[in-house]
Order: sequence, then structure tokens, then C-alpha cells
Amino acid sequence: LNQCFSLVPPDDTFLVAKCCQLMLNLVGKQGVQLEKTLLNIAIPWSLQALQRSADIAYLDILQALEAIICSSIDNLGEMAGQVVSALCVKLEARASLTTPQDVRVWRVQCLKAVAPAVSASCRIKLLNALWQLLEQSPSADCEADAQVVKFVLEALETMCQSDAELLVAKDL
Repeated sequence: LNQCFSLVPPDDTFLVAKCCQLMLNLVGKQGVQLEKTLLNIAIPWSLQALQRSADIAYLDILQALEAIICSSIDNLGEMAGQVVSALCVKLEARASLTTPQDVRVWRVQCLKAVAPAVSASCRIKLLNALWQLLEQSPSADCEADAQVVKFVLEALETMCQSDAELLVAKDL
């Protein structure tokens, strides 16, 4: 994986997709744990790939990113804020070769996955991103819309469970 991140440029859509499929297989399906040094490379590389790759690779990138986040939630630290910032961008608006609803579902899944690791200073940004996902116009795909609502509610539940003060905060 280290070679994937160092040799594959984040704007090479085909290789990015293949690298992300490898990550998803190793981390998501085989349970390989990324060491902190590799995690510090994998997350920024994935976020750059989201910005620079063509939309055809979005689902591969988001699925791999979600697997990495879930397997390394305790080691994310400051990177959780970077993930939230990158996922505040409406990637589905740039999707032409990929179904926008699928991109939206995976974007909210990544936000849900990162919710337990978000610091207090980044919490408002995450809440705003989740709210914007709820406010988006319904699509023709009712199932995808229902999944988005479900994942947003699960993310909010996770945030409230990790910080009960969030329920009574007056400055939000």
C-alpha cells in the first residue's frame, strides 16, 4: 500500500481506482490494520484523489476511505477535521459518469464513520455538512435518499453519545 500512495499520483483516475480497490480489499475485507505512518499517508492521498480524480473513481475512493476510517478511528486525530473539510464539498454535483445519488450516499457514510473522531472545534462543520445533506432536494432514487437520512441520523446519534453536552449546547 505504501507504494500505491507514493507511486500513484492522485490525479491518475484509473490507477487511483485500482489502488482504492486494493485498499478496500485489504483494510475493509481482510481486516488489515494500517500503521500510524501509513495512515498519515493514506488519508491525505485519498482526500487529494477525491479532489483531482475524475468522478468515475469517486465510489472507489469513498469506499476505501470509509474502510480506512472505520478501521483506524482511534488513530485519526487531526486528520478527522481534514476528512470533514474534504467531504463538505458536494462531490455529487460533479458526478457525470457516476450516479450522483451513490456518491452522496458514500459521502455521508464517510461523514458518519468519522463522526466519533471529530474534535469539538470541528463539530460545527460536521453538523453543517450533515444538515446540508438533509436539505438537498430529493432525488428520483427514494432508496438512496432514505439511506442518506438514515446515515445522517446515525452520525448525529454517534455525536450525541460521545458528547452529551451537544444535546444542550446553546451556541450551536
